[in-house]
Amino acid sequence: MKKFCLLSILFLLIALFEVGKYFFDFTLFYPALVFQIIGFGLFTFTIFKSTKSIKLFSLFCFLINFILLMQNFVILTENKNTTNEFSYVVHGGGAMDGQAYLNCQEGFNYYVQNGYNYIELDFLYTSNNEIICSHFLENVDGYDFYNRPSLEQFSAGLIQNKYHGITMEFLMQELKNNPQIYIIFDTKEANTEALLEDLTILLTQNEIDFNRFIIQVYSPENYNSIKENDDIKFERFWYTNYKLHLKSFEVLKYFEDCADVECYVLYINDWWVFTEFDFNTSKSIAVHTIHNRGFCDFITSKNVDYVFIDWPI
Repeated sequence: MKKFCLLSILFLLIALFEVGKYFFDFTLFYPALVFQIIGFGLFTFTIFKSTKSIKLFSLFCFLINFILLMQNFVILTENKNTTNEFSYVVHGGGAMDGQAYLNCQEGFNYYVQNGYNYIELDFLYTSNNEIICSHFLENVDGYDFYNRPSLEQFSAGLIQNKYHGITMEFLMQELKNNPQIYIIFDTKEANTEALLEDLTILLTQNEIDFNRFIIQVYSPENYNSIKENDDIKFERFWYTNYKLHLKSFEVLKYFEDCADVECYVLYINDWWVFTEFDFNTSKSIAVHTIHNRGFCDFITSKNVDYVFIDWPI
């Protein structure tokens, strides 16, 4: 009975640390690995040195533990980024005063002036079909996704009674003034194609290089419909997995052979799982969204090329 209790406690600790690394603190990866190594030895010993009932339980624990140990060993030893080169992607135009998803001029200017070259912006239509940058208009007082301002109302108002919203006039001018800046395109509009058609016209009129816009696509169908539209001139794409949550082999199946899909954007939990199963890809990897400098250093040592951030870390 004591042996069964000991094995159960060890197995529970392994499970707790393994779950903890996903949802609480990446540093729990290390104690999880230590307990898995201990478990490997102890479970192996009890398989050969115990009664039949304990042997069966030990075998079960051994198999689960062995899978977790091998997955974590892959993370520990493989995919090392020897150059430690990576880029931050400022999410939603960058947070100000702890408030994310602002897509405001002040945030854009702050991050650009502080050396951040990749800015993710959310693009939406106003009520009079002009393009602005906003997530769901949730930070624009008096308006929301279903009750939209006109361009004139949006331009005249303030976000959180403090910040100025990003219009296309502002964005085009900033892109001309800052040739080092790249825009990562995101949208909550259902008709992505119409928005990209209008953006194509805007960039053409303002003589902005299309390669400075990287279009996030959210499904194979989304990607194919954009590619088949001759009115859309963008040629750089990132597949973002937050809508479909495709498994690693499905991501590779749909996008690995698409030369213009440059990067896979993964949630933190997706990154853990994909990496554990030795996600072999020729593409860049971006992880979304990191608020911890230690975790950023950890993942960028393992060939993560882009880290989405809400505020500087």
